[in-house]
Amino acid sequence: MSLYRRTDTGEIREIEPDYLAALPEAKRALWEAYTPPAPEPEPDPVPEAVTPRQIRKALNASGLRATVEAAVAAAPQDVRDEWEYALEIRRDYPLMTAMAAQLGMTDAQIDDLFRAAAQL
Repeated sequence: MSLYRRTDTGEIREIEPDYLAALPEAKRALWEAYTPPAPEPEPDPVPEAVTPRQIRKALNASGLRATVEAAVAAAPQDVRDEWEYALEIRRDYPLMTAMAAQLGMTDAQIDDLFRAAAQL
């Protein structure tokens, strides 16, 4: 097991066992056996695009489908055509950003929706 020390600033530093043995007893009490936590796993990358089927299934699963469909129905014809006939739904498409803002969704929520959609 490695030995670590928490510095005055809260930083965790690994130490050599020989160094610890050379410290006075009072200083040794400042050192502790510590196993750093495992790093957080990186989230899956956000797909650039998903199919209309995938995004609709993800919206169904999240309970947002009816809300999105109502917002699209109230939108201009160009938006309705894009929603109805697009071959892919792109994460970076301005319509996606505008629709998310209208629905009060954060970028992180949209990213999670696209990650979920990509799995369907």
